[in-house]
Amino acid sequence: MSIKYKAQSDHTQRAESVLRNADVIGCRAFVTPNDIVKGNSKLNMAFVANLFNHYPALEPMEEEIEYIEETREEKIKALNCP
Repeated sequence: MSIKYKAQSDHTQRAESVLRNADVIGCRAFVTPNDIVKGNSKLNMAFVANLFNHYPALEPMEEEIEYIEETREEKIKALNCP
């Protein structure tokens, strides 16, 4: 695995390096180097989501957080909006 991206001036070569490293950790999916360079937002988001799904770096929650649904009026009042 290499992290010498700044040494590469060509954006396509940088993207290829990113995808090679993603392949090493089992996360190469959804995008090509051209998708990254062109900024294909949907495919890039899917690629990043895949990385986070494989390596979230968060400890699993031990207990569920209770979600309390609020009305729009309650939200406005909580934000002190007129």
